[in-house]
Amino acid sequence: MSTSASAPPAPPVATSTLPIGTSTNELPKGATIGRYLVVKRLGAGGMGVVYAAYDPELNRKVAIKLLHAASGRAADSEGRVRLQREAQAMARLSHPNVIAVYDVGTAFEQVFVAMEFAEGGTLTDWLERGGHGWEAILEMFYQAGCGLQAAHAAGLVHRDFKPDNCLLGSDMRPRVVDFGLAREFKQESASQAKAAGAGKSGDRLAELPAEIRQAIANSQTLSSPMTQAGAIMGTPRYMAPEQFNGQTTDARTDVFTFCVVLYESLYGIQAFPGNSLGELALSVLEGKLQQPSDRKGVPSFIHKALLRGLSLDPAARFPSMQALLDIISPEARRKRRLGIYGVIGGIGLLLAATRVVSAQQLYLANANRSCARSDALFDKVWGSVKAQAAQAMLATKVPYAKDVWVRVDNNVDKYLKEWEQARQDACDATFAKRKQPRVHLNLRLSCLENQLQEVAAFAELLRSADEEILDRAADASSDFSLPSVCEDAIVLNSQVPEEPQARKRVENLYREIGAVRVMTRMGRFSQARERAQGLVKQAEGASYPPATSRALALLGNIDANAADFPSAERSFFSAAVAAIEGGDHRAAAHAYMELMRLVGRQFQQYELADRYHRLALAEFSHLRSGRIRDQLEGNLLYYACQVDTARGELARAEKACQQGLKMHERLYGTERPPHWLLSSLANVYRRQGRYDEAFTLLRQTLNVLEKSSGPEHPRTASALASLGNLFAAQGKYPEAVDYTQRALAIYRKTFGENSPRLYESQTLLARWAIKQGQLEPALAFARQAFEAVRSGKDAARQAESHRLVGEVLYRQGRYDDARTMHQAGLDLCDKKRCDPSLPALLAATADDLRELGRAKEALPLAEQAERLLPSTADREVAANIHFTLARTLWLAGKKPERARARSLAEQARKGYRDIGKLAKSELSEVDAWLAKNR
Repeated sequence: MSTSASAPPAPPVATSTLPIGTSTNELPKGATIGRYLVVKRLGAGGMGVVYAAYDPELNRKVAIKLLHAASGRAADSEGRVRLQREAQAMARLSHPNVIAVYDVGTAFEQVFVAMEFAEGGTLTDWLERGGHGWEAILEMFYQAGCGLQAAHAAGLVHRDFKPDNCLLGSDMRPRVVDFGLAREFKQESASQAKAAGAGKSGDRLAELPAEIRQAIANSQTLSSPMTQAGAIMGTPRYMAPEQFNGQTTDARTDVFTFCVVLYESLYGIQAFPGNSLGELALSVLEGKLQQPSDRKGVPSFIHKALLRGLSLDPAARFPSMQALLDIISPEARRKRRLGIYGVIGGIGLLLAATRVVSAQQLYLANANRSCARSDALFDKVWGSVKAQAAQAMLATKVPYAKDVWVRVDNNVDKYLKEWEQARQDACDATFAKRKQPRVHLNLRLSCLENQLQEVAAFAELLRSADEEILDRAADASSDFSLPSVCEDAIVLNSQVPEEPQARKRVENLYREIGAVRVMTRMGRFSQARERAQGLVKQAEGASYPPATSRALALLGNIDANAADFPSAERSFFSAAVAAIEGGDHRAAAHAYMELMRLVGRQFQQYELADRYHRLALAEFSHLRSGRIRDQLEGNLLYYACQVDTARGELARAEKACQQGLKMHERLYGTERPPHWLLSSLANVYRRQGRYDEAFTLLRQTLNVLEKSSGPEHPRTASALASLGNLFAAQGKYPEAVDYTQRALAIYRKTFGENSPRLYESQTLLARWAIKQGQLEPALAFARQAFEAVRSGKDAARQAESHRLVGEVLYRQGRYDDARTMHQAGLDLCDKKRCDPSLPALLAATADDLRELGRAKEALPLAEQAERLLPSTADREVAANIHFTLARTLWLAGKKPERARARSLAEQARKGYRDIGKLAKSELSEVDAWLAKNR
């Protein structure tokens, strides 16, 4: 329900949940306040407790303020009226610098207000982070003052302005909260007010209102709000003299409070001295303002304005907040710098209007110059090298070079338009809409210019294009960093240091990281890795953990692309540690996600993958920006789908993929379907036997990739390989071989003859040949796969390649040769970590020994293979190991153990039957063995 500006609405009676024994001051996650679901407690103040909550009807996060239960019916009733008045007052305001109120109601016999959720913390948090110059502080307070002025224009006085009552959104725009909290204790005439300030200091405290004297007697702290019903309202540290005296308050009271807070924020000292409430009250009432020993560059006209705003007599202050804002505004400061300030006498009166307009125009013109550099930037990074890039690509003489260039040119132009719009939005937010401080604009512009360096690096590589670059160019041209990443001030603040020189070094590092990322996308892995290692050292030398984290994550991605998974794991783990040390929660979440996918898919360490999953979610809870959180959650759902598919949790994998698709559509629309999610979901459907659905998704994936990346791109090859897997699952091996061969040809052309990126396709082709009884081609492909990973660092793949070559030799009846290959794999596993491949390798060695007539030697190996078999193992691997142990036990064990052997064979039979056509020959083999061995 919405509040009305004309009359306070009757609060609806809401159905809410309060677990037994739980206080409304500590509601647990999942409790309800009206229709809202509690997410977590954010904090408490003098009047109530604030919760982060979720609105299921409008699908948005809100902040809910729940009024403290008052003692006594009368007090409780007055408290409800006061909070309703606050909600009404805030709802009457519609201003960028005032918090938006959505709803007011009652729950647990207490009043609640549902309002906009500001994700950037409080102005207190921002100030405590430190490192802000006086201009940045003044600009932030100028916007907050605009919020106060809007309230005054609506007939409202705040009476308790302070940094804690100023919230920041993800755009770092301040929003003033908690209007309508105060009421005057009493109103006095002008003569009474004058008399109240006339006594000696020794008598002054005795003349203060009873509520103030009681607070002094109770030793109330200076920063604790005075919010008892019927009492004077405000926070003593920032209260005006008239508040201490219990006199009439108006907009000039807010001017005084605003100036106290701004004075302390600019100079870093308490405006009025006093360690107790009594001492502070005397200091304020006697005007004992502390003078700063260091003005910290604050201009004298700003200092004079603060002194006027801190006058004891309200009549001596600025008559309105607007009058103060006119002096501290960016326009006024700009005007002073340009020397255009005031014209005396009659000329001044005559030209007053012209002077204001000119100052405004000069300010905006200068501001626009800092924003209107897009054309020059575009020409430098793209326009001036575009013709050379086209010439180099066409000079490769590749038949499809012209098509690739057209796609590249269109993609880059589209990206630059998106980038230019993001830049314009950033400038408008500061200069046209006045919704963003200049310090945030600078962060956004720097972030965007860093991204533009990716285009520059891409263009430079195109100028020396060869066939490899040509094959990757179309895809890379549609994969630059998203300009939307530069919108979130919280994230940007966590990524750069405050000190100017340190910030410059770090931003240069980020530009280099972007350039190396482009090199990776263009296939320059060895060059990229060398430069990435250098960037890690530079980042560590800069002693700024967020930069170190970003460089390490880049190195991890390069290692993963090169199939050096152990090195990738080390880099991502170190990236997570550095991100946590630097407080960059988005980077930490991303690193944990990469670790989750890596250990889950490549090492099959699913429990460890689950731990990394939980750690990523824990980092999510620190992210204030909803869009950033949603983007990361979409990636996490994709990774979870892949890991759950690998472990055989297909229902859970399907759900994750489906949720990921919905998230992507909500974030980016339907223009660019996420081929990676479509392909992953198709893989789930294939494993579930839902072949028609899988085929539809894979054809869609292939069409998307052929259009976006071209028919010869590795991503297109991945879709072809997935189609090959789909046909193989249905026993259609000729079609499977055809698609997989096409994928392999693209990989070979892109990555080279002996690249580890060829391994998976070569392995699949060997398996499809085995299934068809074509052992010579199978051996050729198996040996190629062996060579592809032989010199690499992935011990698991090396062990698996030993096992595959040995399997073909075994099927050819070459048991000694097979055993030699399998034993070499076991020797490798003694030296390196190859956990996922070890059980199958042990079983294969047992098969060799059994066929050589050495069943008793084989039995311990077969038993060990079964013991090491994880519950999440691939079904075909598990069935193979059970059948190996059954046959070995039958020959080497005693007769009583033959019953166990048959049981194991039956278990293998069930596994093969569940797999379907892909294990048709294996099922026939175990059926024949069971028929023979009764």
